[in-house]
Amino acid sequence: MAKSIEAHPNATVQFNHEVVDFEQLSNGQWEVTVKNRLTGEKFKQVTDYVFIGAGGGAIPLLQKTGIPESKHLGGFPISGQFLACTNPQVIEQHDAKVYGKEPPGTPPMTVPHLDTRYIDGQEHYYLDHLLMLDLNS
Repeated sequence: MAKSIEAHPNATVQFNHEVVDFEQLSNGQWEVTVKNRLTGEKFKQVTDYVFIGAGGGAIPLLQKTGIPESKHLGGFPISGQFLACTNPQVIEQHDAKVYGKEPPGTPPMTVPHLDTRYIDGQEHYYLDHLLMLDLNS
């Protein structure tokens, strides 16, 4: 995916960088604060659109935007465990990205979902975002 984005004349891909803050400007654009994880240097980028993908830091980033969909979200300690299927007979019957129905006003990343993944060129299925609460953490 990164190579495809890099091929676009109006896009750049920056590795080892982390989005640390947002501010929506009066004209509707977003000022995004980015930190270089190697040097610690921070800089700001102004953009018309922001896309926040699902992942470990997605909910805190959503909350920083202040958009209505970011309200009433929280995180749990997550085990990092996923249900995985590597059975070729099952995999060849499906090609999927399936999301459960999220509660009204919340983003799809808040519910478990089934993903087709390619790891080292081999197809797998994963049921992602299994929240396994650890009361000791």
